[in-house]
Amino acid sequence: MHTISRHKHHLKPPIKAGSRIIKTAVAVMFSYLITELLHTPTPIHAIVAVIITMQPTIYETVSTSKNRIWGTIIGLLIGSIYILFIPTNIITLGIGVFITLTLCTHFGWGAACGISCFAFTALIIQKDASIVDGFYRLIDTAIGVMSSLIINFITPNRSCDKTLEQQLTQIKKDLFTYLLMNLECYITLENKENLNYLHTNLQISFERAKEKYEKYELECKYRHYSYEKLNEYNKLYHNLWSIFILIDQIHLDIINGQRVHNNLYSIFSECFRKLKELKELVDKTDTMTMQDIQTQLNALINQLQTDLLDIEKTGIDGYELSRHEKREVSNKLYLLDRILHLAQVIL
Repeated sequence: MHTISRHKHHLKPPIKAGSRIIKTAVAVMFSYLITELLHTPTPIHAIVAVIITMQPTIYETVSTSKNRIWGTIIGLLIGSIYILFIPTNIITLGIGVFITLTLCTHFGWGAACGISCFAFTALIIQKDASIVDGFYRLIDTAIGVMSSLIINFITPNRSCDKTLEQQLTQIKKDLFTYLLMNLECYITLENKENLNYLHTNLQISFERAKEKYEKYELECKYRHYSYEKLNEYNKLYHNLWSIFILIDQIHLDIINGQRVHNNLYSIFSECFRKLKELKELVDKTDTMTMQDIQTQLNALINQLQTDLLDIEKTGIDGYELSRHEKREVSNKLYLLDRILHLAQVIL
């Protein structure tokens, strides 16, 4: 029995062929077909170009393809000059590599340095090499690059969309937890360590979501997707970020050791209790509609606004507040009101 369980534990997951693998294989076949039709002497260069330039997304493939083409051009140009005018030996080889790297760096093509040096050295150390060999190499490289671009363009990659949506969904969950933890800690001044940990994780999550959004934006640009979904993601990201910034104003009070004002204690406690109940209902059941959630949140917001107006109308003496305290209490209630309005986005 022990042997069987150990055997199962070591079972490897089934092999899966991702979209990039499939696209690379198809592009290799396509590029090889083109080289056969054109009867180019070095189809291997086309195949290598496909393997190097094929990336998960079209914009990454475009960037890699540019480096491949420009690197090959520079390397072959310098190699052609060597074939015509400069004999190849140990010293001239090193000088040629130095010149190639310097030119690539000067023109801002750092990523093309390796390709450029490879094209240069492969040409000049070849026996009986000619400029025609370099020309054919460039043609084959262009065939490989174009094959990679065409196959990648006609097979859309939805992973950017999917991963961005997953990231924003996770931020929504973590942000609501962060809101509840801040309200609880603001009332009790306990559990600060977990609160700071979640704060750091949220900052990292926002940075990753921004990177994913920028990738998806580039993918939309190259594929001419509808920008409607992109705008939805942009709006959601900024709403979530606004909530995070607003909650951080309460978080700052907690860091400085400030508890909620006595006149706000019951209001914040009730707000925390109702939000926690609402989150538990949303997590436990699928029967709550968006309308039910909005109704409960609106009721909570209306109660908060009533409390705010009551403090403002009653005046300083009614709540035994100094002018500074009244302003502080009003600001915190306004802050909580704005957070609750934006919390509708989270739920």
